[in-house]
Amino acid sequence: MIKKTILLFISLLVAGTQLDAQAQKIGKIKDKSEKSGNRSNRSSSGSSGGGCGDAGTGCAGDALGSMCSSIGSTVCSSFINEILANSFARRNAETGGTYVPISFEIGGDATFVPSTESLYRPRARFRVGFLSFDYRYTYLTETVLGNRTSFPTHEIQLLQINPIMDPAYDFRIGWGLYHEQDSNSPNPTFSELTAGFDAFPTRMKLGTEFRYVIARNSTVGSPRWEVNAQVKYALVDNPNTKIYFGFSGSYAEYYTVSIWGIGLGLSFKFGSL
Repeated sequence: MIKKTILLFISLLVAGTQLDAQAQKIGKIKDKSEKSGNRSNRSSSGSSGGGCGDAGTGCAGDALGSMCSSIGSTVCSSFINEILANSFARRNAETGGTYVPISFEIGGDATFVPSTESLYRPRARFRVGFLSFDYRYTYLTETVLGNRTSFPTHEIQLLQINPIMDPAYDFRIGWGLYHEQDSNSPNPTFSELTAGFDAFPTRMKLGTEFRYVIARNSTVGSPRWEVNAQVKYALVDNPNTKIYFGFSGSYAEYYTVSIWGIGLGLSFKFGSL
């Protein structure tokens, strides 16, 4: 009897330790976000015009300016003009004319594994030819001993380039802003880089995506990097209207704190791309 009691106590102690470790995840994320913000403010206060600014637009201008400077303004301008021109270059096989290929997609996914933490990610994407705009809201939450804590973020992809004009495939690279809604940092907005690929075999959607948030202070790691994947089936598969439902999964690190999840997703896609 005493032996069983000791074993039970040890089991509960181990379980409680693991639970406490999981309870610290969002707390650790917020603590590191505060340290990142404090260090960033001190490092940028001594320079004139340095840093990203409150909205991260300084980094945006620096990144785009450096990119064009490194490859040459003429080449950069020609590349952008070619993208804009080809965005309107799809030819109608029946009429012989050209038209603007567009699409709009809205949906989201939610994880149910592991049970102590969850991710809810509604998303909207609008595409015109080679260019697209993307918004995603991520609500990270965990429940420990009946108490729920959360760490929501907003991601706005301001510029995405989609070089493939085939509706059977979708490859994109982009730049945008990442904002921590409940961050302890006084400057919680960062630049974000993304790359994604989707394939659409018969009545299916197979996709993967990588997102990387650029840190202002490397000692606490990236505010978040993420890789995700999805396998979905088309419940509705009309030429210009599709509804997909299936599985999704992701692994991310918020300031080196690992978060993963497996769940379900639903998306609605309208348009010719």
